[in-house]
Amino acid sequence: MKVITIIAFIILGGAAIFGFIPMQDGSPAPGLRNITAEGWFPHGGLPILMTMVAVNFAFSGTELIGIAAGETENPHKVIPVAIRTTIARLIIFFIGTVFVLAALIPMQQAGVEKSPFVLVFEKVGIPYAANIFNFVILTAILSAANSGLYASGRMLWSLSNERTLPRCFSQLTNNGVPLVALSVSMLGGLLALFSSIVAPDTVFVALSAISGFAVVAVWISICASHFVFRRRHLQQGKALSELHYARRGIRWCRCWASCCAWWPAWGWPLTRRSVSRCGAGFRSWRCAMVPIS
Repeated sequence: MKVITIIAFIILGGAAIFGFIPMQDGSPAPGLRNITAEGWFPHGGLPILMTMVAVNFAFSGTELIGIAAGETENPHKVIPVAIRTTIARLIIFFIGTVFVLAALIPMQQAGVEKSPFVLVFEKVGIPYAANIFNFVILTAILSAANSGLYASGRMLWSLSNERTLPRCFSQLTNNGVPLVALSVSMLGGLLALFSSIVAPDTVFVALSAISGFAVVAVWISICASHFVFRRRHLQQGKALSELHYARRGIRWCRCWASCCAWWPAWGWPLTRRSVSRCGAGFRSWRCAMVPIS
């Protein structure tokens, strides 16, 4: 449902940009005028840096491909296809929707009081746009919650197998489900949801900011783990040709990925004043991870 809605949004929005669909208010097709009117970075680079934390949160979940590899029957064939498909979807859905939003909504009208997707659908004359997107958003939230619950339960089960957590987290039902790990993960999610009702301006805001930074920490940790893995592989006298996913230029790709993950991390302390007390710990963690990454 959400994929169909996004595709329809891109097609209808693109048609409205170039005048194939008339605007509801009778205004001429905007073309690329809204994108070029204010020039590049009209308010400087700081808003971009601060926004990247939320952008990272939106891109979170792509690392689930690596977690799912442990339960895939034929990972050598399935995982590369999944990676290519994920990249293609990110390019089409994320970049395509942002392009349509920026082209149809002037910068002065963009805000948080009304969904920009609803605003675009209303501009092209789609009835019940708000109801449609509320339904799509609800299904997308349930899908994201399901994938997050899987990842959290899978990690608790894995850590329990490594004797890092108590043995109860690795217990499986007759159907092979880590029920204890899933239950604890669900309890944590319910507590976070409860904080949005009890303390929306303090605890929930802090959890939201930390979750955005946690994505950065995960991606940097993946780059660091890949670096250590390849170094120890060579130290054991093994050749890189033995690796199924050895690629040329992987060292530069790893450095580029680390830099891309670090760049928005500098804007994390600026996004939430309520978590300013975490700044000292954040700076200590950042200084400790720089040599590793």
